[in-house]
Amino acid sequence: MLRLLITVLGCALLCGAEPAAVSLAGTWRFQLDSRDSGERERWFDRALPLAIHLPGSTDQARFGEETTGVTHGMLSRVYKYIGPAWYQREIEIPAAWADAEVELVLERVLWQSKVWVDGRPAGVEDSLGTPHAHWLGRLAPGRHRLTIRVDNEMIHPIGDKGHLYTEFTQTIWNGIIGQIELRPRPAVHLGLVRVFPDAKARTVSVEAEVVGGAGTIDVVVKEAASGRVVARGTTRHPLTLTEAPKLWDEFEPNLYQADVTLTANGRRDHQQIQFGFRTIERRDRTIALNGRRIFLRGNLDCVHFPLTGYPATDVASWRRIFRIYKEHGLNHVRFHSWCPPRAAFEAADELGIYAQVEVLWVDAWMAKDNPERPYLITQGHPLGVGKNDRSTDGFVRAEMRRILNVNGNHPSFVLLCIGNEMGSADFSVLARWIQEEKTRDPRRLYAASTARTITATDDYSVTHLLMGIGPTRAHIEPGTDWDYEKVYGRAPVPIIAHEIGQWPVYPAWREIGKYTGALRARNLGEFREVAERNGIAGLDGELRAASGASSRQMYKYEVESFLRTPSCSGVQLLSMQDFSGQGEALVGWLDSFYDSKGIVVPAEFRRWFGPTVPLLRLGKFVWRNDETLTGALEVANYGIKDLNHLVLVWTLEEPNGKVAERGVLSAPTLPTGGLTSVGRIEIPLHRFHSAAQLRLTVRLDGTLFANQWDVWVYPADSSLPQPAGVLVTRELEPALAALSRGGKVLLLADGLGDKKGTRLAAWLPLYWSATFFAKQDRDTLGALVDAKHAALASFPTEAFLGWQWFSLCRGARGFVLDQLPTSYRPIVQPVSDFHFNHKLGSLFELRTRAGGKLLACGYNLATDAERSPEARQLYRSLVEYVAGNAFSPSEVVSEDFLKSLFQ
Repeated sequence: MLRLLITVLGCALLCGAEPAAVSLAGTWRFQLDSRDSGERERWFDRALPLAIHLPGSTDQARFGEETTGVTHGMLSRVYKYIGPAWYQREIEIPAAWADAEVELVLERVLWQSKVWVDGRPAGVEDSLGTPHAHWLGRLAPGRHRLTIRVDNEMIHPIGDKGHLYTEFTQTIWNGIIGQIELRPRPAVHLGLVRVFPDAKARTVSVEAEVVGGAGTIDVVVKEAASGRVVARGTTRHPLTLTEAPKLWDEFEPNLYQADVTLTANGRRDHQQIQFGFRTIERRDRTIALNGRRIFLRGNLDCVHFPLTGYPATDVASWRRIFRIYKEHGLNHVRFHSWCPPRAAFEAADELGIYAQVEVLWVDAWMAKDNPERPYLITQGHPLGVGKNDRSTDGFVRAEMRRILNVNGNHPSFVLLCIGNEMGSADFSVLARWIQEEKTRDPRRLYAASTARTITATDDYSVTHLLMGIGPTRAHIEPGTDWDYEKVYGRAPVPIIAHEIGQWPVYPAWREIGKYTGALRARNLGEFREVAERNGIAGLDGELRAASGASSRQMYKYEVESFLRTPSCSGVQLLSMQDFSGQGEALVGWLDSFYDSKGIVVPAEFRRWFGPTVPLLRLGKFVWRNDETLTGALEVANYGIKDLNHLVLVWTLEEPNGKVAERGVLSAPTLPTGGLTSVGRIEIPLHRFHSAAQLRLTVRLDGTLFANQWDVWVYPADSSLPQPAGVLVTRELEPALAALSRGGKVLLLADGLGDKKGTRLAAWLPLYWSATFFAKQDRDTLGALVDAKHAALASFPTEAFLGWQWFSLCRGARGFVLDQLPTSYRPIVQPVSDFHFNHKLGSLFELRTRAGGKLLACGYNLATDAERSPEARQLYRSLVEYVAGNAFSPSEVVSEDFLKSLFQ
């Protein structure tokens, strides 16, 4: 079949028609070369003994070392091989190709490919982010042996922690993926073709490189959707469209095609370029697309493909991912330290996704040995681009140019950055490279590094800190009446908030079964065993829900703070999906497969991270009923147009859905491209006589744009009950004495216990990963709250730590209860990070053998109750419970157990 297809295509070539590519997908001969002796022993001159299917990897074909055990800090490859591997097959060139040049294209290789044809060397390529194109030249008609040596060892010493070459997310795989094609080309053929659309002038300029001679170039511009021709001409002059072009953006991703045909010596060569009419530019500290200011609502992509271990090369897979983006209100993707295959750009073009592409991640900190985290010890010992060891400069510079040449026509490719957090680079060198590319190709915005330093040639910066000015993220306080304008307003370029979130979520153990491909979640299996020993394995669903609610709460809180900041140009989340490496950073509300964890539905997420978002500035979330709730309403509108003549409706609802208060404000014109103040609300709270959790909702009437916030109202009464028959104490000895007599005790235990037996019962989840950042002051992921327990009857709460718990958690303690039975459940259980899986309790009840009843509380209610209404209310609720008949703990423990727990 292949021989017949090549013969037909050869006839087309001789007849002057456009030649087509021939796929070489299928079975290849194969051999591993673990001793790296293949070149010396001339394997290209003999038939290789084994078989493998391409496209694919050696992992998928089960070649290499079959692994056992856990790869700490990341998923485990089932079969692992790093080194040269050889791939070989026969091809047949028909007589009709006698005058053609033959090009071999390998869409993606990790890392170096060497090619031989009939034992003759035919080129070496080492790109990580673009296809390997080997020019085989003219091949005589007949059968030829094609041999490819692929080496996935580190070819240039860039380190192995950046996502273009890493085991953290994708693997250091060996193989060839995507298109594997022979392309017959005329001796005179097209090289690089670049399209420069100008919507304002209604023109398209085409630059086409002609290789091997000269010829005539014709250009036809069409609408991609309809195929309708809108311009014809040559490359000598800009082509004028017959009508005003349709612009490309996130809302209307209109696409065009430029058919570029070279005719020379009676032969034709053709390229079809997909492009869009869009202009992106920096305007002081903002970014404008097609003249309208935009806000980038982004997510990081770090190569999450756990079934294959390598990135998808088909449009359908990327279309699925980017549709999930759009469902959640996102319009932007940052490809962290890598460049994706062509299919990703095509899907982004189609769906209106703004892409930031990066070349690599080289920073000296990755070269430091760290015995606490052995998975961070890197190959390559990178010393920084542009200084110290200059051996990486040539590769980085060439790779940047290749990425721009191959992908530069895609309208989705709006931002380019050389690399992530390149703190050890020589930024004067990087700035020079950036200026060269900006001059050569002004179709996008450029930056030298994500974070660390802003150079004079940068158009924008994605960063967490502006040196000498202040941090651009991570401010946390219980209220929303603040922003970062004092920092962003002094920035030299537009600022996009860097890697926002990183709040881990407890895993559901059933996810382990989803890893059926090249990778296994053996690490999660090991963590599950610890959870089983400590009696919490069966709670994984509830622990995931509680920690997920805390994570969702923080993502909402953070992104709104940037929407409230007038000079902020966007947000990049880390991330909506889990990051399976760097210490198992399970930070997403989606898992590594982009499947939902049940934490938040897209429509809800889009309410506070969509193009148009109502915002509320509240000084606090917790109020007394002798106060008046006051707040300022704003709308961040980055939609396709201004919004006029709308009414903003707000409601304050009780838990049963009853509307307690309602108001209407006439919204002024809400221009697109910024933040607009709408007005203020004032709600007297005297009608709420008992503690209440309320929901304040703001909606632009007649639209889907709405947002909501929870607030808590507590009685202003500062008195604290002292019921008879209940001992409230902070000391263990009086508590033990009362319990030995069968008494009731509320033990305020925030000052008891030792470091081994307690953990900080923190409100804020730990950051990123408990093992990757091992010296954090906390190792919990929020808490699982038994909201229906009678002890909390007078303290309204959901099943996780809402903002009313914020001050209560300062210095709070969770006690390690691993030795209690599996069936035992604390009332409030801090979620121990899944690396540790302790059963913790910060509010729990026990019974002594003498019949005493104990309620232990790890929150500082003795002193906080005098200051905060939420602490007073929790104290009241606990005392009422202990004094009542419902207080009847069932778990019996010894006095010695209590001594060991609380001393």
